[in-house]
Amino acid sequence: MYMTKTENYYHFIHAKVYHIAVVVCGQTFLHSFIKFVRSSFIAERFCFQSIMTNSYKNIIFIDNEDAEKRFFDRLMFDLEKGETYSTFHNNQLTNKSYREKFCSYCRIRKQKVIELLKHFSVNSEINGNFAEKSYDDYIDFKKQHHFFSHKMRRPLIESAWEGYADIVQLLLEFDCNINKSDRFGRTPLFVACLFGKMEVVNVLLEKNAKHSLCDENKQSPLLVASRGGYDSIVEVLLQNNADVNQCDFKGNSPLLVAASESPLSTVKILSSKMTDFSKSNHQGQTLIFAASIHRRIDVLEHLLPFCNENVSKPDNEGRSPLFIACKKGYSEVVQLLLGNHADVSQSDWTKLRSPLYIAAAKGHEDSVTILIQNKANINQFDEEGRTPLFIASDKGRTGTVKILINCGADLNATDRRKCTPLFAACRKGFIDIVKLLNENEANITQCNTWNASPLFEACRQGYLDIVKYLVENGSNISDSDYSGTTPLLVANENGNTEIVNFLIQSGADLNQSDQCKKT
Repeated sequence: MYMTKTENYYHFIHAKVYHIAVVVCGQTFLHSFIKFVRSSFIAERFCFQSIMTNSYKNIIFIDNEDAEKRFFDRLMFDLEKGETYSTFHNNQLTNKSYREKFCSYCRIRKQKVIELLKHFSVNSEINGNFAEKSYDDYIDFKKQHHFFSHKMRRPLIESAWEGYADIVQLLLEFDCNINKSDRFGRTPLFVACLFGKMEVVNVLLEKNAKHSLCDENKQSPLLVASRGGYDSIVEVLLQNNADVNQCDFKGNSPLLVAASESPLSTVKILSSKMTDFSKSNHQGQTLIFAASIHRRIDVLEHLLPFCNENVSKPDNEGRSPLFIACKKGYSEVVQLLLGNHADVSQSDWTKLRSPLYIAAAKGHEDSVTILIQNKANINQFDEEGRTPLFIASDKGRTGTVKILINCGADLNATDRRKCTPLFAACRKGFIDIVKLLNENEANITQCNTWNASPLFEACRQGYLDIVKYLVENGSNISDSDYSGTTPLLVANENGNTEIVNFLIQSGADLNQSDQCKKT
């Protein structure tokens, strides 16, 4: 019941039975299994009994020196076929004693191993076929078995990924090119720095690996080590004169990357080697900007004494660090920047929005309060003439509207189309804000450029509760816009039946027409 037959092949259906069967058969026919089993099985299912420290399940034990030699011979056979998985991603590599046995075997057969390793270069042939130049990225690989079907075939880079310094040392002894990169431009040193393999980094640097070689995105080993927060690697690279100013293709320096996402300790190491703190990346983002956008309070406190002159320096869109902190709602960052004399009224370049405007638009009440306390212009408007109160009303930020009203915002300041904050709230259906503005004596009947009233707009959009409130509080149901269109006519045109009924019951003239004589 556990097997099925397809032509001349028998297959196990039940995985557990398969595991038991291969162990029993593998132990019984050990030499045949070592010779003929697929390379992934070699990598994953054997264990030298002489080095075994833990109990293993479903493992075939190699229990004598002759079998160990046969096993290593099989690894050489796989290398000859161009397969690196069984040799350089073998499960047993985690055991130092196994690695010692492997290195000893390779040194005994040094010339043969050197010849095999020569196959793994970009243009060399493997069994008559050129080595593959196209393969998937391995940057997100977490485990050894992810390399089973991978076609990179770079033993030195793969060993750097694994983090086995003794294997890396062996490969360098056997003339592997220390600076040979993969198709992504990553050298062994880059990969070791990327994954925090300190021992490998030390071996490579001792053998004069070039720390200036970058990947395809112009990221240096120092930059990726800084991003990972690998302080020991960052320090040893700097001790070897790695360029602290070398930037990636976006213009990000190692310190700017660290200011965005690395521990403060990394920032301190890098900043101790910096002399120019004013440089920005290709988006115009400075160190202060990068720390602000990522809410790095501790980093800002460390950097501001060095970078205070850049506290208000904007990016390429004219957004200052304060602006971006207000947009994100990072009130602690807002407080810290203002405490270091950030420009409280500095607008962005694209829409002329002030920090207070953007905080009001997003409804970040703490930031709004802090900005007003620091003398922000409460009525500063954007390119369309919209004040912070207007945009808060338009976005339905009731709490923010209350703060702005209590702090003296102009309730009737209009935008370029002469729309008031109350008009904006009517247009969007925010009844609470309409009531709040009216209770604080905002003009309930002020019309826009086309002489349309807030009541007209509420009828157009279909907000019955707002229509009732406006009429109950003095709005004239007969007032028309410049084209002669009345609230009843616009409600009718937009199919707002309940509003039509209410307006009729309230005495609206059924026969009042617009300028085109339309009723």
